[in-house]
Amino acid sequence: MAFFTLIVAAAAQTRVDVPDNFDFQALKNLPNSRLVKVFKPLVSPEDVNNYNEHITEICTEREHEKFRNGYNLGFDTCNVFYYCERVRNKYKFRLKFIKCASEREYFDVEKQQCLHKAEVDNCFTRFKGERPLPALERPCTSPGLTRCGSSECLSDHFFCDGAFDCNDKSDENICEFGDRRNPNAASTCNRRDCKLPDCFCSPKGQSIPGQLKKEDTPQIILINIDGAVFSDNMNIYREFLDGIKNPNGCPIKATFYVSHKHTEYDQIEHLAALGHEIASFSVSRKESSAYWNRLDVQGWEDEMKIQKEIIEKYAMLGDDAVVGMRAPYLLSGSRHQYNMMKNAFQYDSSIVAPLKNQPVWPYTLDYRVPHQCHKQGKACPTTAHPGIWEMPINELDRRQPTIDPKTNKTTLGRGLSGCTLISTCMSEPTPETLTFLLENNLKRFMETTRAPMSINLDAAFLTTYPDLVPALKKWIKEKTETEEVYFVSAKDALKWMKEPTPLKEVDKFEAWKCENEDVEWDDGIACDFPTPCDWASGNRMTSCNDSCPFEYPWVGQVGEDFF
Repeated sequence: MAFFTLIVAAAAQTRVDVPDNFDFQALKNLPNSRLVKVFKPLVSPEDVNNYNEHITEICTEREHEKFRNGYNLGFDTCNVFYYCERVRNKYKFRLKFIKCASEREYFDVEKQQCLHKAEVDNCFTRFKGERPLPALERPCTSPGLTRCGSSECLSDHFFCDGAFDCNDKSDENICEFGDRRNPNAASTCNRRDCKLPDCFCSPKGQSIPGQLKKEDTPQIILINIDGAVFSDNMNIYREFLDGIKNPNGCPIKATFYVSHKHTEYDQIEHLAALGHEIASFSVSRKESSAYWNRLDVQGWEDEMKIQKEIIEKYAMLGDDAVVGMRAPYLLSGSRHQYNMMKNAFQYDSSIVAPLKNQPVWPYTLDYRVPHQCHKQGKACPTTAHPGIWEMPINELDRRQPTIDPKTNKTTLGRGLSGCTLISTCMSEPTPETLTFLLENNLKRFMETTRAPMSINLDAAFLTTYPDLVPALKKWIKEKTETEEVYFVSAKDALKWMKEPTPLKEVDKFEAWKCENEDVEWDDGIACDFPTPCDWASGNRMTSCNDSCPFEYPWVGQVGEDFF
């Protein structure tokens, strides 16, 4: 349109404003040389200088690339592209205009070649590797609309909803954490509207629920165990979970984030019978970060919701027994993951809060995440997801005491980043370093915000370093004797969040009571007759059902047909 306007203006001998990225050089390729002669006098020397500077800037960075005219993108010009050519002065460039040979072809800026129209989907992208953005500098005339980079105006709710709606797909390219161009970006905390039990927020995430004082707040510790559960690692869990009771006389509880492969579901039923929480950790637990980063809503459902259903079905826990989830490797999936969670999960525990902050409390995603989204800057939710809770993982301080050779005094090391998994928090895993790690961090939590402290474990690490298990059990037992520390599941921690109860009254808190305070490990009864299942593929599974599914449950399939 701008190109046409300039040509008409030239014919009418009328001066118009020329955009600084308009391709004057392309005029030389027009068949009507008389039109060029008419047009040239209408362009001021200043316009020409701006244009030359613009071309030099582009060509310096992309001398060996082909690209599009940035002012006239779309399907009508998709078969046209440019490249830079040096002139005699090696520091100057000029643009060469080329058109695809066939009318049935478009230029693919990513593949740098002309292809059949059906194969090209980047007509609105100017440079290779560039993502088209909404045209925010050209507001739509009606409120509640945002202009796509391809010029059409769409309702704001189509932006960052996980689906491509603009012709150029620009509606999904302003959705990273902290990008304020997103018309649906979550707003900052509003305490007047955000009330427990359905909503909780604070400006920095550090306010104690119920406006309790620090000394009146129980220190919650979350023991989180990730991965498959099978008989070989159950003995490890028993060693540090069995026989220890919280100050209210009830057994301590852990949260098991369970992945599917190798899991024996009769053991899951056993853990649930003991009161431990079972949560979803995905079906496949694939090690590829690229895999998790590219999952859409359906992909997250096939991994996380299907695993929830697998657990509930084959451990016979019942519908909606699984309410929480954690993304493998803490690779949270931004809006796709949280859109999936709406009707499936109450909470997620994948987002890491960096060590540089004071520990933050769990919060609902009605508002903007109140802390830096550490290590997952492209995956944290940017839009509001009302009612979904986030159980953030506060990084631990991994520093260990060292002796200063000059002063002979004991100090903490410097410059170490925080850590999330106990297995990555110690360079030399010994009972002494584990005890100091836990004690030093618990002190920091208790003296600052008393937000829940996470101890994230995996059986492989404890199997490799068996001496750590007795040290862990000893430390847990010592802490439960202080009357201030409670080891509860993530689900029970959320129950306290929704109904904050002072420390002096927490022994009467209904959600933390136990029906039988004498329950021990052997009292948790696994399936009476667990069914071993084998498939020709070599996959195996133990089920609490009387029969096995015809196909091995996997990503996207729970396994409904039995044999």
